[in-house]
Amino acid sequence: MRFLKWTAIVLAILATGIWFAASFVVQNGAESFFANLAKEGRVAAAPGLSVGGFPTRMDLAMTGVKFLDPQTGEGWELPELHLSVPSWKPWHLTAELPASQTLTLTAESVPQEITVTSDGLAASVRVSPDIAVGLQEITAGGAALEAVSSLGWTVGAADLRARLLIDANDSRTYALTLDGRDIAPDASLARALAAVSLPDLPDLPVSDLPAKVESLTLAMQLHLTEPLHLTSAALNPQLTGLELQEMTAVWGPLKIAATGNLAGDAAGFAAGRIEIEITNWNRLPPLLAATGAVQPGVVTLISNGMKALAEEGGDPAVLKVPLIMADGRATLGPFPLGEAPRMARGPGS
Repeated sequence: MRFLKWTAIVLAILATGIWFAASFVVQNGAESFFANLAKEGRVAAAPGLSVGGFPTRMDLAMTGVKFLDPQTGEGWELPELHLSVPSWKPWHLTAELPASQTLTLTAESVPQEITVTSDGLAASVRVSPDIAVGLQEITAGGAALEAVSSLGWTVGAADLRARLLIDANDSRTYALTLDGRDIAPDASLARALAAVSLPDLPDLPVSDLPAKVESLTLAMQLHLTEPLHLTSAALNPQLTGLELQEMTAVWGPLKIAATGNLAGDAAGFAAGRIEIEITNWNRLPPLLAATGAVQPGVVTLISNGMKALAEEGGDPAVLKVPLIMADGRATLGPFPLGEAPRMARGPGS
């Protein structure tokens, strides 16, 4: 018994020593990270930086976090940021983000500040416990999300979750899932919808789309040229194909569902077919006009084409139309969309 007692004491002392040594390395590593960014000419600061969580976790707490690229003016500011890894599983990192943070973005030389507020916004990253540090899983999500731009727009979601998970049988394949509830577009969209006038289409109903998209669900498999590694900067993984297993969106009476496959062809274009089903498609033409996706003068042509395709399908309220990509071109049913997206050549191309 005395031997077991002393063994336990020795192990406890060793574990304590290892934890404090690791905490020293973590803190120095974080300080070096900010210092190196500053040497590169970027603004990077976290005045309050501490390590805790003894003995089961390694928690890195930072306050006054700021990243800024002086050349572009883009940056990210957070009042606090918490990173944590279990002591027995240091390859699984979790991050807790604050209730409010600010992004500064520049598009077409127009800067804007976006304030993001949320409830319980968090992310986790799991990598392989080896020298390659291969990406195994990323999850992110939160509730009561809202983004307010200094340019005047606001979007939000009651709940939004995303996950990227490596395939157990193929390190170049990842499953991507997305689930959103009560997604609120900017109020300007509702005003634009109300202002749409289509006198040539008296059969189209007045827009009755609610203020929020009730649900958005996405599930797909992504095939890449290389696995994702956090430490292999020389690699440049590219998309070779995707399998869209499910995409559904419910916005009041408008429901959209899609499934299908795309793969890179020999010329480096996406090729394949996505089957799209739109219930109550007649809510779509005014929406296309309101968002500026199509010119008002083309809405009549598109609406009449959708109506004819729906009637051919047997249910005039349901439009079934394929998105086809072949020979470098993309078409939605009979409507040409232009050049197909670029995609790396697949193994069989």
